[in-house]
Amino acid sequence: MRPKPSDPLTRHVSRKASRLSSSAEMLGKRFEKFGAFADLEKAISLSREAVQAITQFDRPGRPGRLSSLGNLLGKRFERTGNPEDLEEAIRCMQKAEAAATALSPQSASSCAAYRNSLGNLWAWKFRLTGDPKHIWLAISSLEKAVACPEASPQDRMNWRSNLATVGSWKYEQTQTLEDLQYAIHQAREALKERSVEFSSRAIPLSCLADLLRCRYHQTHELIDMEECLGLYMESWNYREAVPAVRISAAQKVANILAAFQRGAEASDLLDQAVYLLPGISSYGLGQQDQQYMLSEFSGLATHAASAALEAGKGPVHAIQLLELGRGVISSLKSGGGADIAGHQITDCTNTCPITKDEIRQAASRGPIVIINTSPLRCDAILIEYEGIRSVPLPNLRLDVIEARVGQFRSLQSSRASAEASSRVAQEMFQILEWLWVTTAGPVLDHLGFRQEIRNTAWPRLWWMPTGALSQLPLHAAGLHRTRPSDSVIDRAISSYTPSIKALLHTQSLPANPDPTGGRALLVSMPKTPGCTPLPKASEELTKVAKLLKPLTSRAPAKLKHPSKPTVLTHLQSCTIFHFTGHSVSDATDPSSSRLLLTDWQTSPLTVRDLAALDRRASPPHLAYLSACSTGANAAPRLQDEAITLMTACQAAGFRHAVGSLWDVLDGHSVAAARRFYAELRVAGVASVAWAVHVAARGLRGATGDPWAWAAFIHMGV
Repeated sequence: MRPKPSDPLTRHVSRKASRLSSSAEMLGKRFEKFGAFADLEKAISLSREAVQAITQFDRPGRPGRLSSLGNLLGKRFERTGNPEDLEEAIRCMQKAEAAATALSPQSASSCAAYRNSLGNLWAWKFRLTGDPKHIWLAISSLEKAVACPEASPQDRMNWRSNLATVGSWKYEQTQTLEDLQYAIHQAREALKERSVEFSSRAIPLSCLADLLRCRYHQTHELIDMEECLGLYMESWNYREAVPAVRISAAQKVANILAAFQRGAEASDLLDQAVYLLPGISSYGLGQQDQQYMLSEFSGLATHAASAALEAGKGPVHAIQLLELGRGVISSLKSGGGADIAGHQITDCTNTCPITKDEIRQAASRGPIVIINTSPLRCDAILIEYEGIRSVPLPNLRLDVIEARVGQFRSLQSSRASAEASSRVAQEMFQILEWLWVTTAGPVLDHLGFRQEIRNTAWPRLWWMPTGALSQLPLHAAGLHRTRPSDSVIDRAISSYTPSIKALLHTQSLPANPDPTGGRALLVSMPKTPGCTPLPKASEELTKVAKLLKPLTSRAPAKLKHPSKPTVLTHLQSCTIFHFTGHSVSDATDPSSSRLLLTDWQTSPLTVRDLAALDRRASPPHLAYLSACSTGANAAPRLQDEAITLMTACQAAGFRHAVGSLWDVLDGHSVAAARRFYAELRVAGVASVAWAVHVAARGLRGATGDPWAWAAFIHMGV
């Protein structure tokens, strides 16, 4: 029997659908405001349930619930790029429009809202496929929406702005002035709606400015550029607007000002944008959400630092900008509300810059070399306890850096071929020679490190590269084929640091009078599910245990093929952690980079897990990660965040971390570990950087292959 509208079951189902829909809507709004992806996922799940709970007597609520699900799926597509989400979103929105049209009396404003959403989805489909029919469907749907007489001024402004954006996408394909003029007209019409909140005008203002800048490049009419500049500034000046919108406007204004030789004004604006940057990535967000938010502004801090140097503001000011705008995630430890130095954070947008004295203190054990790279200029900022200075690097250019990084990645992928091994080695030497001539050589000359060291009085330095350069081995730069003494490894001991704050944090950890008085944790994974075997892993573990014996007061804990919970339990109390096995450096989500244990397929040991250990109260001494790419910055758009397995160990409290920048052959890993621990026995457990240096030089002498020895790096004091 068909239920009647008054049936208790029918009423219960309808109320349930309403509750689910309301909860989904609230979560969707929270996602819009704060960007937490988990909120979006939960909202989609609840919205699906609401749609499934619709009964035949709940027809008036059907269009709205279908539309909500479609909008949420569209948002997820924008975040993940999954075409299945986009297809389902379009189907939902088409059903919503059809259901609303069939209602009597129909709501014209609701239909218009559904058409606006459908038009945006068709536009994304066009971006995905390039099929012109999809852009025409998008424009047609949006034009029907803006023609609705019942739409509110706020809706009309937003929908016109969407139509302008879609028009600009059409112009990108056709490059016809007619399409550009259409988009500009729609953007101007959007801004005629004056009875809307000022803060909501920031996006339409930037949209019109983008279009006028396009027209300027086509017609070279200066009036377009002048208006464009004014519109961007107006968008920037809306202090109630979303920080991301304001930062984007500031970057665009700065680029225009710099092009018109107004570098000082551009620098001032970029300074302010950098101070806003931490505000878009609250510590209340998960690390994956923080990464997504910050990836949109990759390179902002390095650009601001270059502009500051160009404007004559000095190297200290440039460093302060770099420290504010890089490593933001490591300064906002999720959940704890504390930065990497342990200070409580109350207002991300009111961050205090690092002081000159703190910068000098970080260099108390040796100089720190920041290599700042941007399209504007490239510089080395040399930090010594006695003073801070910048050195222009005129032979280093960002486009060439990116080309060299591309070459480097290509070489990595072709190393597996035995036929290509000789060519790959020679091309790697070319990269190391280029690094020496453009960067490392001039830096060492300015530091006074001009001679090959032949005794034990080795100087130390810490490298802090930015941008794409962080993927290349500065510590291995040199003319190894022609003048071996002209190389970094023959003139200094190298360490790396992701930031000045990170180095100060490690220096400030309480000193352990007996760094090896605790227990060493030795983990080996000769066989890992789903991975190639590592037959030398057991041998490495045996040799390390033997070499550690005189250095530790207790027998090490040796774990073969352990699970994640077992390793995490031992990490709570160990002083030395040595891992040999496979790891994965995740380019799409670097905080998910992981060490592969027995249960890695269901419960991987990730960067998040390691960083959350928090051993700062009783700092462990050393994390030696004998695995692939544990120190590599895998995500191109998050290079300045330096999210790696090595930096995660440092965030947890380890005073030293040793790892590799790329995949190293099993036998070379064993040789490096053996030389490293043997040198610790001779020089003392505090000489970690020296032991890495000796191990790398030993491998260089034994193999001559830069891929064998140049991978190993040290982070810490």
